[in-house]
Amino acid sequence: MDDKDQSQSKPEIQYWSTISRVHQIMSRSVRILISVPNCPDPDILWDLVAVPVAAPATKEGVEALADAIVTVFSDTWLAHLTESKPTKRSKSWWMDECSDTFGVYQLSCSLADYNKFKKVCKNTKCDFFNEHIAEIATSRKHPWDLMEWVKQRKLPPCEAIRNGDQPCHDMDDLWDTLHSTYNSASGCEYNASVLDKLPDEPVHEWADFLEHELLSALTGCSNSSAPGPDHVTWVHLKELLKDKHILALFIMLANACLRVGHWPCIFKELLLVIVLKLNKPSYAVPKAFLPIVLLITFGKLIEKMIANRIQFDAVKHDIFHPNQLGGICQRSTEDAGLILTHLVRAGWVKGLQTSTLAFDIMQFFPSINHEMFMAVLRKQGFSPVLVDFFASYLIGCSTVYC
Repeated sequence: MDDKDQSQSKPEIQYWSTISRVHQIMSRSVRILISVPNCPDPDILWDLVAVPVAAPATKEGVEALADAIVTVFSDTWLAHLTESKPTKRSKSWWMDECSDTFGVYQLSCSLADYNKFKKVCKNTKCDFFNEHIAEIATSRKHPWDLMEWVKQRKLPPCEAIRNGDQPCHDMDDLWDTLHSTYNSASGCEYNASVLDKLPDEPVHEWADFLEHELLSALTGCSNSSAPGPDHVTWVHLKELLKDKHILALFIMLANACLRVGHWPCIFKELLLVIVLKLNKPSYAVPKAFLPIVLLITFGKLIEKMIANRIQFDAVKHDIFHPNQLGGICQRSTEDAGLILTHLVRAGWVKGLQTSTLAFDIMQFFPSINHEMFMAVLRKQGFSPVLVDFFASYLIGCSTVYC
């Protein structure tokens, strides 16, 4: 991670999606609001359609194309951005129509306008909560989210995070502590000779992405996920990608990233939000906090496409171990249960007692050595196109902690 940027107060950000749903992240003293209508903004559609679908052949071309798309999203965000200061009387269901009718009543002071204002507020409130109840109980299938015990809790008493025995009283010490915790494997030595005894697999060809791969990766994305620095949610992308030109533009960018072997710098800008782990006896150690990385959304979409393709190739060429079940399509918890039951019963037949040992590798993904990772990809026969891409993907990232 190259950059470090901290701020002691971050604004609360709310997003009205294209289906009039509210996404809330960070809570502070100021709110920034963006309202997006039920259909995509014509301006953003025209701006994206104006970007030519011409496959870049250089790293500079890939950077320019990614920057052009991000600029369109940024301009739309700024065009719809309004700032308000919430009070104790602020209501999450309040809409522009409520403000309009209230303004009319303030001017006329008539009973009819007052009754109209009250009726609009009542209808707006009912529509707002009915929509959220339907979403929670039907779409997300988490009816317990309606209960009081899952709502925001009071924060524990403040205590400084410690690096060993030393409390972190300034931002530089805090950043160094968090960075060393979440990137503990940076710079560690590795020995690639352990791969020498493994056979070199035949090299697999890499094919360009198709429309159905992008749409398939997009379908499974949660509409309630927090957006990244671009402020774009999955709902926005699902609406925008109904346009054939925009769909072709995104696929072209994904294929260009692989063919050129370059991951745009704009996708390497990470926003890392640190949240509390529940029910910890002390919050003076970094391990009591959970880091959540927020990325630019359509960059995440390309990553999902690449991950799905890697998994497909790994299953197709029998790269995965037969007993590797986690995170693989068509392998489920039931499969793991059947294998475990078989091993237990096989031990019983032989008059043995079977024990199960479960363990978790702490900081596994941040501890993966980049050079070793690419050596494994080459050994397993993945295309040089993919290996060259990861050589760019894994370097030059910058992270902002908040």
